Amino acid sequence: MNQEKLIRLSAIRRIACYRNQFNDLLGRGGTTILLKDLSDRMNLPKDKILADFRIYAIQPVEGPYKIADAIECLARFVAAEPRTDVLFVGAGMLGELLLGCNGFAGSGINIQASFNANVEKKQLEDREKNIFPLDKLYNLVSRLQTRTGIVCVPHRLAQEITNMMVDAGITEVWNWSGIPVRVPSDIALYNEELSENVMENTYYKIK
Repeated sequence: MNQEKLIRLSAIRRIACYRNQFNDLLGRGGTTILLKDLSDRMNLPKDKILADFRIYAIQPVEGPYKIADAIECLARFVAAEPRTDVLFVGAGMLGELLLGCNGFAGSGINIQASFNANVEKKQLEDREKNIFPLDKLYNLVSRLQTRTGIVCVPHRLAQEITNMMVDAGITEVWNWSGIPVRVPSDIALYNEELSENVMENTYYKIK
């Protein structure tokens, strides 16, 4: 089970948020920042930041962090990190916002195709943006052999869409729906925590 890969992808997604904070501090003449202060600015728990920084290889482990060195570490990490192919299923306000937006989940992924799970929408397909109706999911998972999927739908649809992904052959579910879902024991699952600050940074990147 490859939950570690999903945790790593989640950490990669937050790189843009860290960069924004570090560049802002640097522009204000800052040279270092304490873990507690960064936690307050990011609206993220300290243990989440520490876990991310271990992945990025930012030292020292608990700060204070030299801002210029941290920015350099992030740049090296992004340059060396391979991209993961992913399928995305979206519906609802956030899901529809992200449908067709490249880069919303960070530099670590390549969204091969997106699926609109809102059956009430008449315009479900946009081949230029690789957006397809949900009934194409099974065929495309089989054809593309993609094994990682993002679920970003309203709570009432989260478990149903997760089940569809698993049935179609997805073995790694990255859940952005804001509610826990269940998967078989041989399927990797990561429930993304979408804090307000992180989503503001995500929206800033794609609008």
